[in-house]
Amino acid sequence: MSSYSSRNNRYYDSIRQSHGNNPRSQSSNPVDDENMEGMSDDLQKIFDDDSKCARLLKKVIRDERSFDLRIQRIQEFQAYLEKPDSSKFIMKLAEPALNVLFEQFQERSHETIRSELVHCIGLIGYVMLNEGEPKFAEWIFERLNDVRKNDIQKQLLISAFRDSMQNEHDILCLTDHIQHISEQLKKILESVVHAPLMIVITDTIIDLSRIYPQVFQEIFLDIVDILIGWYIEPLPTDRILEYTAQALHKFRPFWIEQIDSTLTLLDHFIEDADNYAQQFDNQEQNNDDNISSLTDKIAALYRAFATVLRALSDNFASTPTLLPIDYVDNWLQKILHTTTIIKQDKLFGILAKYANIAVCTLLETFSQFDEQVQKDVFDFIIQQIHLQKQQWPYEADINLLRLIMKVIDLANHDSCAILANSIFALNSRIWLYRFLYSNSLIQDVLQLFNRLLTIKSIPVVQQVYQAILADMTSNFNVLLNVLQQKSIIIGNGSLLTSDLNEDDAEAALIFDCSALCQIGNVKGNLIGMYALSPPLFELLAKHLQLTNSKLAQQYPAVHYGVLKTLYSHCAAHEHFIHNSDLFKQNDTNNVMSLTSLTKDNFEDLLKLHHRLIVNSHLSCHDTKKLVLNWLAEIIDALPQEDNGLLTLPLLLKLSHAIIDIESQNQKLSEVDSISSLSSSSSSLNINEDHHNTGGVAIFSLSSSSSSSSIDEDIETSSFMSTRILPIGFYREQDQTPTSTSTSSSSSLSTNSNDKNSTTITKRFNTYRPYEDDQLQFQSNGSNTSSSSSSSSSSSVPTKKEIYITQTRTQNNPIITNSNTPMAVPIKTTTTTTHCSPIDSLTIEQNLFNMVRFDSVKSNFCDYYQLGDFVRSGGFSDIHEGIRLSDNKQVVVKFIPKEKTKNWLMICQKKYPAEILLHKAVHETQGIISVFDYFENAQHWILVMERLRNCQDLFDFLEAKDRGRLSESTARKFFQQLVHINLAMLRKGVVHRDLKSENILVDLETESLVLIDFGASAIYKSSTSYYSDFHGTKQYKSPEYILKKRYTGVPSTVWTLGVLLYDMVCGSLPFESEDEITGYKLVLKPHLSVELKNLIQRCLAQNPDRRPSLESLLEHVWVKG
Repeated sequence: MSSYSSRNNRYYDSIRQSHGNNPRSQSSNPVDDENMEGMSDDLQKIFDDDSKCARLLKKVIRDERSFDLRIQRIQEFQAYLEKPDSSKFIMKLAEPALNVLFEQFQERSHETIRSELVHCIGLIGYVMLNEGEPKFAEWIFERLNDVRKNDIQKQLLISAFRDSMQNEHDILCLTDHIQHISEQLKKILESVVHAPLMIVITDTIIDLSRIYPQVFQEIFLDIVDILIGWYIEPLPTDRILEYTAQALHKFRPFWIEQIDSTLTLLDHFIEDADNYAQQFDNQEQNNDDNISSLTDKIAALYRAFATVLRALSDNFASTPTLLPIDYVDNWLQKILHTTTIIKQDKLFGILAKYANIAVCTLLETFSQFDEQVQKDVFDFIIQQIHLQKQQWPYEADINLLRLIMKVIDLANHDSCAILANSIFALNSRIWLYRFLYSNSLIQDVLQLFNRLLTIKSIPVVQQVYQAILADMTSNFNVLLNVLQQKSIIIGNGSLLTSDLNEDDAEAALIFDCSALCQIGNVKGNLIGMYALSPPLFELLAKHLQLTNSKLAQQYPAVHYGVLKTLYSHCAAHEHFIHNSDLFKQNDTNNVMSLTSLTKDNFEDLLKLHHRLIVNSHLSCHDTKKLVLNWLAEIIDALPQEDNGLLTLPLLLKLSHAIIDIESQNQKLSEVDSISSLSSSSSSLNINEDHHNTGGVAIFSLSSSSSSSSIDEDIETSSFMSTRILPIGFYREQDQTPTSTSTSSSSSLSTNSNDKNSTTITKRFNTYRPYEDDQLQFQSNGSNTSSSSSSSSSSSVPTKKEIYITQTRTQNNPIITNSNTPMAVPIKTTTTTTHCSPIDSLTIEQNLFNMVRFDSVKSNFCDYYQLGDFVRSGGFSDIHEGIRLSDNKQVVVKFIPKEKTKNWLMICQKKYPAEILLHKAVHETQGIISVFDYFENAQHWILVMERLRNCQDLFDFLEAKDRGRLSESTARKFFQQLVHINLAMLRKGVVHRDLKSENILVDLETESLVLIDFGASAIYKSSTSYYSDFHGTKQYKSPEYILKKRYTGVPSTVWTLGVLLYDMVCGSLPFESEDEITGYKLVLKPHLSVELKNLIQRCLAQNPDRRPSLESLLEHVWVKG
């Protein structure tokens, strides 16, 4: 396994093969006091010296059986070496000290001891160079010759040399030796085969090049050739690519200084790539391996070309003469020629990824975007757009979209119509991006639509609008065919039906609605100038059948998406009130061509609202909320001076329709959303004889009619919530909440027509390009207010009903269905999974009962004896200890108050969440026991059980063959982990930092124990999000990386999937955020089919697709 994780929280007696039982760490004492014969001259000098430097050095070279004690001795010596007043004594013993430390360095097998010893060598070298003694450089390179076959030792010694040069820029001690040093480093670099050694040598060369640039000029090209070789090797790791790219960028001054050589090198990249393309063209078709190899080589050359070009782009832009136009024309022609040849290869996406970067960088660098260059780039883009069926890397599509955006910015606006016609053709690759579960990719596509729909070119806007209309028509007809209804024709288009399936057609329609939002919010006479046919209002309000009851029931997400887009369009134009013929006098400023086009919109809007309210029992919950809040906005926007307007027959019909709903269901919570009409209720003539007075209540809700906040968790009692307040969680909720009663929520949740309503907003908002996008519902301040603490607010007033679908039964208050992984990112029937607490007491009641009769002790020393320091874990310090009452060995954890961020407030007192939540679950099997806790001025002190004969899972895996477990052992461990997390969730606690270092393995029974609750939190329902992350980066869930929020159960399942992968593969599935969001999951071939399926389900990118914890136990692999 890789050494990616920091090892902390090791407060147990672990078995370590690296020391203790290792005979090599218990070698004979090199300086036994009873045997001084044969002592080297260097040792003799040290033992004859009585200075503190010598005494400390003697302790370092003395053999200690205790690993920790030996490390302590070395660190004491390091602290002495770092003191400024020690230089005189260090210089006296410098050479013998270096030799003795080097002997120890070669003898010691433990990596930690070696690294600490070499740090001492670097500190001595630092003192020598600062005292003007350059012999350290000679000494270090002699030692490099001694270890020339050991790359790890070379790496450590060169690191020591680099550390010694920290002040070289000021003292220039190596001036007379720099030529020799640079040649030696180049010589070593030429023969390096391991990346870590290459990195440390290159870092040293970069440091020296900044201090002695004139010397580095002589070896610059040789160093670059070596690094380019690493950069274009057949299968470079991400780390090598990232590092070499950064190193090449740091050489920018030398690239410019030797510009002729730089241009020649760039030209060679393009020429070599073109030559490989010619070979590709001449290859026989059956030689697939050779063809793939050629494509990889071309991609690598383009990668190197783009990297160097990006490093110099600022210089080329500021000084255009540095990059002649002939080079640019030639490079663009060659890239276009090469990609034309390779485009049918199955690996073309790898090449396109870097070719698009190269072309985009050229366009950013070279501002002369003439007609020929424009034509070449258009051809380059269009040939990729038409490759709809090929599977590409995620980055290739991202780079293609960014190239298109750059071309749109540079090209003539009218000529963009040609490009738009191609990129939005029916066979275009662009349309595929809507179905990829990548938030950033969807945002980039929406930005492309928005950019083209706001460009100052009528042909372009019309072209894009018609492309969207054609797509909407064909996909809408797919849904109508399922409903066995007549297909539609919009505008002057033809009868089209998409070949997409039902789910994809639904997702595509939602995307198209979001794309139309930009053009829908254009103000003034631009709508008339664009001459869109049909107008957007007509398209949304009439053609897309908002009053089709079957469509609203079968496809509530589409129905809501169309209505939301119409709302956004109308809100941007003040709901077309001032252009309406219903007014006595129109606003003369708006009486233009737009008025004639939109004069009937307000009346049509009121009619539409009436139909939607009358048939509201057929609409989903979100749609009802949107309609009523929208109507409230319209009433507030009506001119107050025109009292006659409030008696319009249409408004009265709307009022009567609302009262009819209230009369049928007094508990309907959506009615509360119209409470903002109270300011106008006195003017509305709605209290007629055939309505009882109860109906008027909807316009005059009292402040006491609401019992709970819209953000309140369903399972949290109001009694307990007054006592337990996570610090910072409820603080932002101290605002006026929207009136929503518990009973009304219950009524709505059992409505059969609302079975899919809670996924609609989430599905629709997946396609929002920005958090503050126009599609986001913005209600009037008098209507509603929503707040979030650790959660993100939805686009409609309540989040609870939007983000979770609840099915209630008699036995379980809240039960959710498990999810099945699907290829389509969004599906209406998908529900969020969450575990239902089944204990009789809630977590709030448990915590309250735990502390209400408890007085926190401060006299730790009266109960326990503090033992040796073990290590630091995060912000905390871990010690051994003994309980005085029975001499039981314990673990003591000191939690500093000033660094603790996660607090709970109970009965007017602040407690660290770690202590209370750990204690709340510590009796659960598989969780480390808590004995006691104390508080002093600076710390909270947590006392825990000390386990014997155990290892953490990280070390346990390290000791296994290839760092992995058999499937039977992994199954046993995974079952335990699921049961432990289920037990915690039933007690209302989530751990939030599951990783191999926080799991102990009993070496006798192979039972697991969970430790370290520093990141734990109270479980929140699936309607609320966590926005803080305290774990390890490789365990981050994609939803947190993309949206900085996550829910408890899906995130836990993701982490369990990471752990399962680690246990059976010997490494983590992802090493970076890009790999996590790009879903670069590689399943090893030795895994069984059932295990692969389980890992894929746990590591589903969409959190809604991950199974519940209960369903994990029912998986065929887990059951065995």
